[in-house]
Amino acid sequence: MGKHSDAGMQKDEPVVLVRAMAMVGAVQLAILVIGLVVAFFFFAKSPSASVILFIGASMVFFSLFAIKDIFYKGQKTFLGCLKPYQLVYFLVICIVLAGFLEAGTLVGAATKSPFNLGDWSIQRYLFFVCAVHLFSVLCLEYLPLDFFTCIKVSVERARSRSMFRMALCLMGVLVAGVLGGLCLRLFIGVAAAPASLFCAFIASAVLVLARICRHGSRLRIETGFLVVALSAGIAFIVAVPASNLFSWDDEVHYGNALRLSYISDPEFTSSDLMMTKLFSVEGGHSVDASMGRWPLNFDLTWSEDQIDHLNEELDAGFERGPVQVGEGVDLSVLNYTMIGYIPSAMGLWLGRLLGLPFHMIFALGRIANLLSYCLVCYAAIRIIPCKKALLCALALIPTSLFMASNYAYDPWLISFGFLSIALLVRELASPAPLSVRSASPIFFAFLLGLGPKAVYFPFIGLLFLMPRKKIAPEKRQVYYLAVVALGIIVVLTFLAPLIATNGGGSGDPRGGSDVNSSLQLKHVLADPAGYLLLVIRFLFLSYLVPANVATAMVNLAYLGDLSISCLPFALGILVYLVGLMLVDTNDASRALASAGSKVWALFLFAVALFGICTALYLSFTSVGANDIAGVQSRYFLPFLLPLGLFVFNFKKGFSVNERVCGATVLVVSSALVLVTWWFLLFSRLMV
Repeated sequence: MGKHSDAGMQKDEPVVLVRAMAMVGAVQLAILVIGLVVAFFFFAKSPSASVILFIGASMVFFSLFAIKDIFYKGQKTFLGCLKPYQLVYFLVICIVLAGFLEAGTLVGAATKSPFNLGDWSIQRYLFFVCAVHLFSVLCLEYLPLDFFTCIKVSVERARSRSMFRMALCLMGVLVAGVLGGLCLRLFIGVAAAPASLFCAFIASAVLVLARICRHGSRLRIETGFLVVALSAGIAFIVAVPASNLFSWDDEVHYGNALRLSYISDPEFTSSDLMMTKLFSVEGGHSVDASMGRWPLNFDLTWSEDQIDHLNEELDAGFERGPVQVGEGVDLSVLNYTMIGYIPSAMGLWLGRLLGLPFHMIFALGRIANLLSYCLVCYAAIRIIPCKKALLCALALIPTSLFMASNYAYDPWLISFGFLSIALLVRELASPAPLSVRSASPIFFAFLLGLGPKAVYFPFIGLLFLMPRKKIAPEKRQVYYLAVVALGIIVVLTFLAPLIATNGGGSGDPRGGSDVNSSLQLKHVLADPAGYLLLVIRFLFLSYLVPANVATAMVNLAYLGDLSISCLPFALGILVYLVGLMLVDTNDASRALASAGSKVWALFLFAVALFGICTALYLSFTSVGANDIAGVQSRYFLPFLLPLGLFVFNFKKGFSVNERVCGATVLVVSSALVLVTWWFLLFSRLMV
């Protein structure tokens, strides 16, 4: 885990230190064994839960290696060199912080109290201890040594030069938003509040573009992305009501995020139940959460009175308290896919702790999801040594930003997919030899990112592109085994339920009454060659055609698809992205453009696409059908960055100034989001 300076430490209290390390080793072994045993006994009850329990035990197991480096071998951290006895303080702090999190959960619960010891959940408290422990170890291991110095310098710089300017810019954005909103209300009839938010987003984007285009400006493209994405997303979230018919499977995603926010003993008010069931009207409510938008009508508008009425009823239902209370830890919370709901769950948890009304808690869950997406994408753009403009453009695709502004786990998959590939590319471009400390974040990012949709596991194969010369000969076998082990763990998360149910059982009920995964699997195995031809025909004649891929760029689910009314607009975005892949180049990107990497990447794409088709053919398609149902165009979004880095990337070609390219991307991408937001949402929010 990096360089160490352990001189002198073994001279001081050698017996005590040896015993301490032996104890840590025993704890490591015990954790791994317990994790295996618990996972084995849980497999029959919940295969997904058994796999996630083993993953959690393994992460704690490996984190203890970092503890050895930090507290025993003297590895420097942002807190300095820590002594062995300070390990006790570290563990106590983790236990105390976990207690605060448990108390905060009980404060936000209507039927529980932190002052009643019987309400404290041992399972939830242990979960918080492990979570705080892992987070703390990651901070000690990977935060820069000059972390506090950097913060101090940034604060002093902002205080000395930028505070007045920032206040002036903020005032300008607010004034522009209010004036623009009043004009839109007066001349078009759009509701004042949403119109003001839309105009504030325009003002923020213009301000960023003016700053980044200014000669000598220090504003980076990742900072510009952060401002544009956050302002666009927050404008969307605040403008729309608390509804469950905006994004795909809104009701499912909200229910999962709500259960995860409690971890144990979840509480459901009538408002929560309405959000988890489409078209349900619970007691005390007069309208359902879809606001009468079924069957879908993309010309339908909503008035301020309708939105206010829905929010008032939802707030009142929440105030009446829970009508349904769960007991213990729901096994669905232990599913690997639930990792994608962590940001939204944190937002809901915080909203309840602050005692906010329901519609604001609901919005806070959306904002937390957006913030997670933006921050992870910001980190990826900052880290990657090439094609920053392309990555910025991909992160600002209207469909991706729309999902990030709602309850969904796709933004987690997309953003951590960007981050894992950015970390990999940075390591590929670095001349330094690969170490455990530099490889661990890449593996960890892949493990996190693939949680929501493990079917994208072939992306792990990109780790085999690591040059052999970067890996010490004695460590190569360990590295390749680690890559294979990571792939097996991720694959098990979606194969385990298939094995436990002897083929997947009845499948997804949303696919229709003729769906049966077990019978479908038997049908595929009876004629594998015919099934392979079916997949190839589907991919090349239906799915990978430009019109279908372009749909993924401007599809806002139940709000509408701009490619239907204006296909050239969507196709233009696709051409724009392909053009960026070709011109956004530098020495680091050209180093990735080998024939071998192209062939390998295309093979991984083929395997991933085949896996997606197979998963949906088994779980969502009628038995024996000659087509594949449920494969949506947005499933192609995670493929775009690897395509730009390894396939549509050449050693010779066009090249443009990075700063000009970044400014152009922010201009074009902001305009694309503005157009999509206006036609599919803001123009329909009327007085």
